[in-house]
Amino acid sequence: MKNIASFLTDASLEYTSVYYDGKAKTPKITIKGLKQGTDFKVSYRNNVVTGTATVTVTGIGKYSGTVTKTFKITARPVLLAKAVSKKKFAGRATITWKAVNGAARYVIYLGLSKKGSPLKKIKTVTAGSKLKYVVKKLAVNGSYKFRIVAQKLVNGKYEDICQSTDGHFVTGKNSRYTNAKKVKAKKKKVKVSKGKTIRIKGTARKAITAKRFINKKRVQTLRVETDDPSVIRILKTGRIKGLRKGKCKVYLIGPNGVWKTLKITVK
Repeated sequence: MKNIASFLTDASLEYTSVYYDGKAKTPKITIKGLKQGTDFKVSYRNNVVTGTATVTVTGIGKYSGTVTKTFKITARPVLLAKAVSKKKFAGRATITWKAVNGAARYVIYLGLSKKGSPLKKIKTVTAGSKLKYVVKKLAVNGSYKFRIVAQKLVNGKYEDICQSTDGHFVTGKNSRYTNAKKVKAKKKKVKVSKGKTIRIKGTARKAITAKRFINKKRVQTLRVETDDPSVIRILKTGRIKGLRKGKCKVYLIGPNGVWKTLKITVK
């Protein structure tokens, strides 16, 4: 019998990295000159949650022995973006965001902050440039929503990596509403047991205390996101549930995108 290990250099996986989506990942393995089911069988381990998954190839029929290959399961990045508009420059808003690993460019969309209002592409910013864009010629008493999409270049075509949660902001002379100046959390480090739920306590602070935030029917005052949904689940109530032992980050996000980062440990 021939040892399957002698064919390792001819073995290739369908992919070596994939984003987590809660489903088992089973990349096809190809070995030149051999046929799966006749010459070898395949099994997978740790192929659902984020981390390193293992593919084990076992020789059958005329072949013996085993070989292993690995691939990565990663959480889709969280794109954090915020918009600020000051009274002095009321007809403008400055949008800034955090870089996303692997992004070749960022596409900015803008629309009115009202139900059913479409978002329109207004700018494309190349990665490596300053991650900032000043939107001009806005209504000085207006309210808007925005979104940023990070894209990578694959075989000459752009593909989406991730997008920011839609942020809603008001311009500097809005007579009714204000933006969030910052977000505060009661604790920066939080522990939760596997299978249990807790509420993350935080508040969005107003830039102008005498005014209100944009109507909650348009955007929540405080939203919650995580950088690893295989470790915790964010419930509709805003609580988080520990899914498996591990560590991740949680972001408390205000209406206009300002955020606070918390470290979560599931025990």
